[in-house]
Amino acid sequence: MSFYFQECKQGDVEKVIQKYVSTLSSPIDSFLEEHILNSTFYTINYNSEVAGYFAVHSNRYLTQFYLGSSYYNESQEIFKNVLRDHSVQSIMVPTCDELFLSLALDDDYKIEKQAYFFQDNKVEIPTEKLYKDGEFKAAVPNDASKITEVCQDFIDKVEQRIENREIFTFIKGNILLGIGIEL
Repeated sequence: MSFYFQECKQGDVEKVIQKYVSTLSSPIDSFLEEHILNSTFYTINYNSEVAGYFAVHSNRYLTQFYLGSSYYNESQEIFKNVLRDHSVQSIMVPTCDELFLSLALDDDYKIEKQAYFFQDNKVEIPTEKLYKDGEFKAAVPNDASKITEVCQDFIDKVEQRIENREIFTFIKGNILLGIGIEL
């Protein structure tokens, strides 16, 4: 098969992006979302059809890679060509994207883990077992500096999110053990 890439505007691949989003097992976090929105988008074309798309942030970071399932047999070759042709230095891949994650793991890249994401499975947990040795609560303004120290730039607008009661903390004594974000 003969594929080629073409720079485009994000709006040009909006329908393909919607197909991609429908394949994900969970939402993409806001940290990665900001990088994606500020990326340059490219279509992956086969003959006159758009087979998928990818996005590169700051000419260095691959932030998106999607192919329609009928092109999966060619995905490794296409992925390697994207990395080569666009001098990609780093790949920012969410764990909810099975194809992108699999392709990124195919080669022996250095992996730097940033965060783990999961969705609540809605299983009832007996309340008598919760918070036995700690306190789970909505974050307060005094928590902002500790949250920023731990999370660095991973969570944006910390003060605003605290004000909107979107950040929660789990603290034991004076030690911050966990942070939760309501999306």
